[in-house]
Amino acid sequence: SLENIVVKLIKKFPFETAIILIVLITHCYVIFCPPNSLMSWFATDDVFYYFKTAQNIAEGYGSTFDRIGLTNGYHPLWMLICVPIFSLAKSDPILPLRIVIAVLALFHALTACLFYRLFKKIASTTTAVVVGLFWAFFPGVHSITVQFAMETGVQAFFVALFLNLATNWESDEKASSREKIIGLISLSIAAVLVLFSRLDSMFMLFIF
Repeated sequence: SLENIVVKLIKKFPFETAIILIVLITHCYVIFCPPNSLMSWFATDDVFYYFKTAQNIAEGYGSTFDRIGLTNGYHPLWMLICVPIFSLAKSDPILPLRIVIAVLALFHALTACLFYRLFKKIASTTTAVVVGLFWAFFPGVHSITVQFAMETGVQAFFVALFLNLATNWESDEKASSREKIIGLISLSIAAVLVLFSRLDSMFMLFIF
């Protein structure tokens, strides 16, 4: 059957390893391209409000875009990731942009792996492979999570992580009380990371 063929292929070629390697390798052409080409990669100028604010925070000017007025117009977790990256901008303003693309590509690949694991548990291996490949390589998903270079790539990763942990916690009937409590703590930490990755995620968390 198709399911057996897919399972045999995955045993020979680990799916998650392959996805991570392919996604990272295919982004190398952007990461190492000339500065002019690199600048045209970013699909929206909104991302530079993050980048400039992160640079100002890293250089000690505080949470400000223009070094005049203060701002809190960003989602905290992505800004927290950007600040150490853009501390490098003083010596090389282009290097942080290359690192951001690499970081988001890694988040994108890991999210595909998490969705693969999730659907492998709740559906089948074949379905999981299709979902993982769709997430990793469908242009519409990629543009939102990687090319926009906003908080959505981080949010998607932590939502996928949260869904995996929630599924494990609900379905593990043999778990001891201690294991259930540890699972609930892990789920709570993941929920906080989902919230800090994008604050309007509180509505999804409220439903759960």
